[in-house]
Amino acid sequence: IVIHEILEKIATDGVAQWDGARINAIKYHWQRRLKQLGTLPKYLDCYSTLTVQAINNILNDPTGRWLFSPTHQDAGAERAITVIKDNQPVQYVIDRTFIDNNNIRWVVDYKTAFPLEEPLAEFLAAQKELHRAQLHQYAELFKNIDTRHIKLGLYFPLCAAWCEWDYPCSPVKSPVG
Repeated sequence: IVIHEILEKIATDGVAQWDGARINAIKYHWQRRLKQLGTLPKYLDCYSTLTVQAINNILNDPTGRWLFSPTHQDAGAERAITVIKDNQPVQYVIDRTFIDNNNIRWVVDYKTAFPLEEPLAEFLAAQKELHRAQLHQYAELFKNIDTRHIKLGLYFPLCAAWCEWDYPCSPVKSPVG
């Protein structure tokens, strides 16, 4: 939760506004927030360290910096979309979405998992399968309001890892001619 809150703030501020000095200056705020969420005191230092690691990974990772670039069109973090299902409103919250310079809609979810003993490629493949349905559901929400090609991504800030794929039901662009 805390990492997601910080990522929303980075997306709002832009990555250029974040550096080591800012991270250190507000680290106490994260510890207080962790306490509010019920973190046991014996875990505060560990979780604070993981939070700082996640933020530093994003700031030092070209993919992380790209994801939080302020130059994307229609960019949103923690974007809420409400739809009616079975005559009831259902709300979804998308971690990150934007339109890139190639006019592609991106739907990205952040995950705080990281590989323990397995190779990174195996970890990413397993995570993709684990979260595929969730991201496809999010893509369906955009497919109904946006005719752009949609790409999906999972970003893992604790290990600066990224996995992406095309949404299979994205519209096919017709050739120009």
